[in-house]
Amino acid sequence: WANMTMVAGSQPPQGYWDDFLGDNDEILHRPIKRGEDRLFSTALAVNALIDFWTIQNASAFAWIDSVPPAVVDAVAAGAAFLQANAFSPLLKPWNVFFSGSAKGLDLPFEGFPSNFACYLNGSCIDPTTASPDAISVDLTVAMDGVVAPATYALMLERTYFNATVPPFDGWGADAGFPFWCAPVLTYAQIEFALVKV
Repeated sequence: WANMTMVAGSQPPQGYWDDFLGDNDEILHRPIKRGEDRLFSTALAVNALIDFWTIQNASAFAWIDSVPPAVVDAVAAGAAFLQANAFSPLLKPWNVFFSGSAKGLDLPFEGFPSNFACYLNGSCIDPTTASPDAISVDLTVAMDGVVAPATYALMLERTYFNATVPPFDGWGADAGFPFWCAPVLTYAQIEFALVKV
């Protein structure tokens, strides 16, 4: 329900979520929001909220007792948006299920903050004190858990494997952002969401 944008004047109330496709673009140095993954992001959010806050009784979903009313309202608004816009020519059914950005050993571990670094044999190291020589194909480096925004801001200032975190200028700031998209995945997510409400 966080970060949902409500559609003004819609009846019944409609709301949607955007991720990043089309929301970090510029035309003549002015930001523009295209919401190119709006349908997929909304369907995914509706599915996630339903799956988290319901139980399945026989062939129907029932909200658990502790569900916040704002979640029920957000699901209803998201579902109403999907029903009204699933095949709108104004919205793209885009999503990103694989990007062409750097992957594998070419993506430096110091490219992002991390608090988890363990080898396949189970031994772990501290990414803030480990040397670059500790990096190998047997090492998994990740972020474990949820970090408060203030803590994450501090993590951006630290070094990881003796390297500073480079600034993030946005996706495709200096080059294109190749990605693979499957509209059928978007439509499947929409269908999954709408049959649950």
